[in-house]
Amino acid sequence: MSNEILAKLVQALGDSSVSSDPVDLMRYEHDLTGRFQGTPRAVVRPASIVEVARTVAICNDDGTAVVPRGGGTSLVGGAVAQRDEIILSLERLDAVEPVDTLGRQLTADAGSTLEAVQRQARSAALELPIDFPARSAATIGGMIATNAGGAMALRHGPMRARVAGLEAVLPDGSVISRLNGLIKDTAGYDLPALLVGSEGTLAVITRARLHLKQIPPHRMAALIGRPTMAAAIDTVSEINAALGGALECADFFDRSGMDLVLGRMRLRDPLPHEHHVYLVVTLAGSDLDLADRLVDALGPDATDAVAAEGTTGISDLWRYREQLNESITATGLAHKLDVSLPLARIAEFTEDLHGLIRRHDSAHLVLYGHLGDGNLHVNVLGLERDDLDFDEQILRLVAAHDGSISAEHGIGMAKRGYLGLTRSEPEIHAMRAIKRALDPNGTLSPGRVLAPARFGDRR
Repeated sequence: MSNEILAKLVQALGDSSVSSDPVDLMRYEHDLTGRFQGTPRAVVRPASIVEVARTVAICNDDGTAVVPRGGGTSLVGGAVAQRDEIILSLERLDAVEPVDTLGRQLTADAGSTLEAVQRQARSAALELPIDFPARSAATIGGMIATNAGGAMALRHGPMRARVAGLEAVLPDGSVISRLNGLIKDTAGYDLPALLVGSEGTLAVITRARLHLKQIPPHRMAALIGRPTMAAAIDTVSEINAALGGALECADFFDRSGMDLVLGRMRLRDPLPHEHHVYLVVTLAGSDLDLADRLVDALGPDATDAVAAEGTTGISDLWRYREQLNESITATGLAHKLDVSLPLARIAEFTEDLHGLIRRHDSAHLVLYGHLGDGNLHVNVLGLERDDLDFDEQILRLVAAHDGSISAEHGIGMAKRGYLGLTRSEPEIHAMRAIKRALDPNGTLSPGRVLAPARFGDRR
């Protein structure tokens, strides 16, 4: 890439918005895993939708690839630059508008963090019912682009269920905007729905209108020890049956994860005895007797549980689950595979997964995830950075159990070669057709989600 394209971008946006300084580029060279790295030709930090549109149009005309980037919390290399690509950072688009209390919605820029949106919603006694530990870094645009889910998806659905409308820049620099928040609108194709989960390959999301929920009058959490994964799944089912719609979150982690968190965070073991699997559940609703009803649902197993109410108490219990990723990262480089399984297949899958791990002398498994919706986060320590064979074995095992190779983090660069494991050829063909129709020059995030169809084809 010549310096001519950078000169054009500087002319359009100004010196402060375009940088090719190697020191400045360093924080854009990797994602949260540390496995996927690359040095961009430059980073562009537009300050408005107009500047985003100018950037994309200039790069599209020049034949220069653009990679949209939010908070850099990806686990699949989707926002890491390759070759001479330009990073388009949305970090300066961080405005969060006042809450529409009548419609229970708010509009936020793509670069606003989940934490900022949560704070704004709470100021109006409402909430955005989606949450995960990276809330201070993960951005709304990135969350929509990957259809992020988190712990509350069990009850409230993933990001797709939160999107009431979008504003986005298409690959040719034109802008589409539907931010009126209409609940019912069937006028033509639902373009915002198409962009949710598209991972920056079809458009650059710049603003979003989001559905909010009333904050429930009561919440409580419990941490429950179980002897097996099958027992943990049965417990979630029993709680759900006994308390109806009150079950809001049902996460789990294994003993390996508990040991890592206890060691790194210097926390005490929350239960008197060790268990193979730990559940962390949150119950929410109008009932004052949620704790008593939970004890009744657990029966004799209530002795292997600890409960908490109030914001601080709930946060303290969830720390054991939320500190897992940080504790794993501090231990060493991990192969992180976000997958989804039918609930009825999870116990069998985890047994097979442990068998696979045992055949690799250096591998160490830490397993956690969102048990209520079948989303497992497979973390394998002790492997070489580029040991793709082991990744493939795990993903093939997922497919053999009728699962999906991605639940909420996307395909990115890491899993594009395995998309055919859980998507049919006609589906992939349709995806390629959509990509060609909206991005004929292959400008946006080339090579992400879909592997190049042939050598030299960026699309």
